[in-house]
Amino acid sequence: MQYFFDSFVLDTALRELSAGDETVRIEPKVFELLLHLLENRHRAVSKDELVAAVWDGRFISEAALSSAVRQMFTTIYMPDAPAESQTWFTDLQKKTTSPHNAAEILLAHGDVDVSGLLPHIRTPTLVMSARNDIGVPYAEGQELAAGIKEARFVTLDSANHVLPVTDPAWPRCIRLMHDFLKD
Repeated sequence: MQYFFDSFVLDTALRELSAGDETVRIEPKVFELLLHLLENRHRAVSKDELVAAVWDGRFISEAALSSAVRQMFTTIYMPDAPAESQTWFTDLQKKTTSPHNAAEILLAHGDVDVSGLLPHIRTPTLVMSARNDIGVPYAEGQELAAGIKEARFVTLDSANHVLPVTDPAWPRCIRLMHDFLKD
């Protein structure tokens, strides 16, 4: 069975997550977690249910469950980042949201449609999109910019949605933001 969400395909037969032609590295428990959330995407899933389904009812600490949910987000939004940057992003998530809310955000992400609001934006707008971003598809960045009058669209050569300072696209991203804000 295959589950499609945003630009992703979760293939249960191959036990892999892919975005376009790229296979996304994902730990086995994170795969199971994502699979369970996708199978039950139309309803809230409790912690007890996740533990029963993903960890076969074995005791799992709140910290381990939280870690799996955070790792799911890191895999999607910083796939090419070095371990140190992924750890930073995981720690940021730990400080800013609960595991339950993080899972709900991920599943709701694909249901957000702001296209009808774009023609009403009257402020200068810079839209940057990473060419190989698996968290937010490149085409969606292009569509966003096309819908905003006089928006500037810029392509960043990266797979990361959240750019670490070590990403080769980082210096260009910072320069573009600086130039945009000083104009």
